[in-house]
Amino acid sequence: MRVTAGSPEPLGVTPEGNVAVHALAPVSLCLFDGADTEVARLRLPGRTGQVFHGHVAGLAAGQRYGLRVEG
Repeated sequence: MRVTAGSPEPLGVTPEGNVAVHALAPVSLCLFDGADTEVARLRLPGRTGQVFHGHVAGLAAGQRYGLRVEG
């Protein structure tokens, strides 16, 4: 999956694939399959102030995900 900088707004994960999280350390989006096995870990490349953000091309509605903050 291709990850670009995306937008710092709105916060959260949008159906269009934008991810924005207020955090003090870098954030990764972890994607899971139906068996709860992690299949990808994508570090959010953008940062605006204390918001880490990225756009994930091809993120489908219903995708299982989690957020991981370093530190």
